[in-house]
Amino acid sequence: MRKELAAAKKELFVPAKDGKVHFFVTTCSGNNRGKVWQTSGDNFEQGWLKVEQYLETFPLFPKWVKIERIDTANKMSAEDGQQAFYQTQRDNYFPYGVAFNEDNDLTFLPEEITGNALLVPHPEHRIARRDARLMISEAHVQAYSQYRDQCDLSSPLHFGKEWTFFTKKGVFIEEGKMYSMETEGYGQGVREINDDNQWTMLEQGIRRGAHYLIDQITETGKFIYGYFPIGGRKINSYNSVRHYSSLYALLEAYDYLREQELVEADFLEKIEQGLQWGLMHLTKVTEDAYYVVDGEELKLGAQAMVILALTKYQTVTGNQQFLPSIEKFLNGMKSFIAEDGSTTHVLNEELTESEAFRIIYYDGEALFAIMRAYPLVGKKEWLDLAELLMNHFIQKRYERYHDHWLSYSVNELTTYLPKRKYFEFGVRNALENLAFIEKRDTAYPTMLELVVAAVKMFDRIQEIDFEEPLFSAEEFTWLKRVMEKRALHELRTGTMWPELAMFFAQPETIAGGFYVRHDRCRMRIDDAEHFLSGLINYQLYHSPEVVSETLTNEKDENPEEDSLAISVIIPVYNREKEIAKCLTQLAQATFDHSQFEVIVADDASTDQTIEVVEKFQKDFEHLRVLRLPKNSGGASVPRNEGLKQAKGRWVVFVDSDDYLTPHALEDAYQLAIEEEETDLVCMPYFRAAGSRRALSRSCFQSSTAVTGMDFLETKLYNSLNIVGKLMRKEVVDRYQLEFPTKIRVREDNWFSMKLYAVVRKIAFLGNKKDYYFCGEWDTVSLSKIGTPPRDAMKIYAEVFRFIFSLEEVPQKRKADLLAIYLNRYAAMIKRGKYAPTRLFQQIGHSLYLIKGSTYLDQEAKQFINDLYSGRYEVQ
Repeated sequence: MRKELAAAKKELFVPAKDGKVHFFVTTCSGNNRGKVWQTSGDNFEQGWLKVEQYLETFPLFPKWVKIERIDTANKMSAEDGQQAFYQTQRDNYFPYGVAFNEDNDLTFLPEEITGNALLVPHPEHRIARRDARLMISEAHVQAYSQYRDQCDLSSPLHFGKEWTFFTKKGVFIEEGKMYSMETEGYGQGVREINDDNQWTMLEQGIRRGAHYLIDQITETGKFIYGYFPIGGRKINSYNSVRHYSSLYALLEAYDYLREQELVEADFLEKIEQGLQWGLMHLTKVTEDAYYVVDGEELKLGAQAMVILALTKYQTVTGNQQFLPSIEKFLNGMKSFIAEDGSTTHVLNEELTESEAFRIIYYDGEALFAIMRAYPLVGKKEWLDLAELLMNHFIQKRYERYHDHWLSYSVNELTTYLPKRKYFEFGVRNALENLAFIEKRDTAYPTMLELVVAAVKMFDRIQEIDFEEPLFSAEEFTWLKRVMEKRALHELRTGTMWPELAMFFAQPETIAGGFYVRHDRCRMRIDDAEHFLSGLINYQLYHSPEVVSETLTNEKDENPEEDSLAISVIIPVYNREKEIAKCLTQLAQATFDHSQFEVIVADDASTDQTIEVVEKFQKDFEHLRVLRLPKNSGGASVPRNEGLKQAKGRWVVFVDSDDYLTPHALEDAYQLAIEEEETDLVCMPYFRAAGSRRALSRSCFQSSTAVTGMDFLETKLYNSLNIVGKLMRKEVVDRYQLEFPTKIRVREDNWFSMKLYAVVRKIAFLGNKKDYYFCGEWDTVSLSKIGTPPRDAMKIYAEVFRFIFSLEEVPQKRKADLLAIYLNRYAAMIKRGKYAPTRLFQQIGHSLYLIKGSTYLDQEAKQFINDLYSGRYEVQ
């Protein structure tokens, strides 16, 4: 293992000047909880030598080895630490390691905290609510300390007066391979998944997950229903719906793995055992129909899932042995569906109503099952029944439930009945909840299932020539972007990778499965089935041929052949005189006119603005006018529309009463492409003739151009306006940056503070040449008036949430960015009577994290202290 250890050393190395280094080594070779060993060195080399010496004590190199070192550390009082626990919203979501004293006998990794329930939720906490209010479980700490360190159970725990929260950097070694660990976000502590290895990791996740789920089928054909892995406890209940839905997912996995030549010989045999066990033990037989029986209940969902499992078996294998059973179960389905298409969710064994409604899933499952069976049985009555159900769903507005089974079923139904109203239902089912899906913090595999099915349906809609479009190009782009995000999120945060499993009671039993972190890390068979179905369907949507072609295109093709270099976006409203001067100056640009476009986004002007702009068509090779149907009352909507339409690889905003000098675009672009990591080029500002506009020049002090700057090295916090800044469009798109439409003041700040947080390197043009001239403030400009405290609060809270959600940004950097911004915003917010309290209600649970930033000034620090002390009024 010398090669792997050498690679690990290189990955974790820090220079000697950084001082003392603290290491954790976790080893696991069997089905027992991994052992965590700690050591420190006055420098990296000294500490690493101890790590190597420790690993040499093992007769055989352990099956799983995780080596980590502390990366950042934040000391605080015990009271502040307890407050941080208490303000954590979800169980098992505390993101830091904790040293409760300086002796390191009570120092725990975040995985140790989760894997041993060292922090427990408040007794009143309910899983669906974000009010975990975590507290230390001294009993669990004592028990785990005895296991890890052989401590005497009778010895008192020594919690210090000062605690340290820390982040870590680590590697994991398995089967001769070393994996770098994620360091931030909800996926921290598991293998890093990025653009380079995404498809490999996805294949690993599917393969491991499929084998985990197939291993839950016992010799009888019945599943082990699940585990609570913290204590290694089995879940003893059972559910007929999930029995068959898990078999359905396993058949999807079998089909996928067979194509990849990764399936084992007995995989299908175990599935068949599961089907046979269900048919023998969960079936009620009548003369004309079969029903799935669960205790004394007949459930519509179970009736649907047995049909789905049996039809999937026939489709995958070509074996028609279950076709008579499929028809019998279909006949039983009629007992649940009324003549008007309404459904009864649960029947008694006498086929009378027990519960009219139990859960919305049942309805979508029923329609999906009928549609999957229809091509196998070939009888029109089932298509008619499916349409009856669908029409009922539309009448009752079922799309408001945003259910993944509805997404599956509509996609299937429209294959045979491509009616516009059915497509409209499917579009609403997906888009109306898309913002929630995009922002959901926990793993939520059914959301991935929903969006993948929706993307497939949207693809089909584009092939149909409807007179009126059902969705915009922007909405489809958004849907696909959310699909990509959810797929990676589920893979990172819902997969029980071995480097996480080793911290639980029975690591070999659970490794490769899927879990629900906020519900005691629960691992039920239905959790595994939804993750598998979502990931497999996502992978199949990106067929290997498409993936390879995409990667080749990204690497080999010259992007300059297919796009413009720069998009200049100018929002206007009743600016006929000003826009003429602005475009006159821009027409003199020395930059190649074939390589930039001008987008004038008109906010429904009522004067001659449009006519003036159109006169400049001959002066530009690429000039477009976007006309908004009604006035929005600000620059945000026109700017957002301009961004959506922009074709340039770089974007710059110009206000209509400002102008660029002829050399501005050329100099800015040449500086932008000088270094690969540059994402932003800033132009110094100058006053136009007659302008009295106040300009911030503190960040433009260099007489010559500067590149390779980090935001924290600049004074860009004094320049939060967005004009005159050439930004990489790819960054704007990746982070979905846009201007707020409900805030009329400092909307630039909303955008620029987010942009500064995600750009890699920043360049500045020198101030010896003039580049961007700012005109006088508009006579109706809202920027002349003071910022309402409530708007300031909204802006800072939004920027805080945005930065806090950036998984790739280290915690310390987040704190420093937010501290710098709070220095600017604290005074504006605290002028309001209720704005400070509203801010605290929205983000107070996390504000303490920036208190330790060295960038925080005294006024902002006092503002935080006052918020926590309850000084401000509550409305």
